[in-house]
Amino acid sequence: MEKLDYRFRVHVLGKVQGVWFRKSTQDMAVKHNLNGWVKNMDDGSVMMEVEGALQECLEMIKWAEDGPAMARVNELQIEQLPPINDKYFTIGY
Repeated sequence: MEKLDYRFRVHVLGKVQGVWFRKSTQDMAVKHNLNGWVKNMDDGSVMMEVEGALQECLEMIKWAEDGPAMARVNELQIEQLPPINDKYFTIGY
């Protein structure tokens, strides 16, 4: 198994609240063996941090370009961060 060396913060802008974005993100994170979190922001956007193998992180970011079926993603803002070794992927409220 590849060492968990990569972490990305992804700010997702568009119609991304009220469309199951957080739950879908958690499901995708589990599928890709990623840890981190996702939460709604006060401005209507969604913020997530994903940590795991580089290829899995990149696939998650690629998925976030469209998100779940009802979402309308206008922009992703992506920042690489140092890993912090989260143990799970959680939904913030």
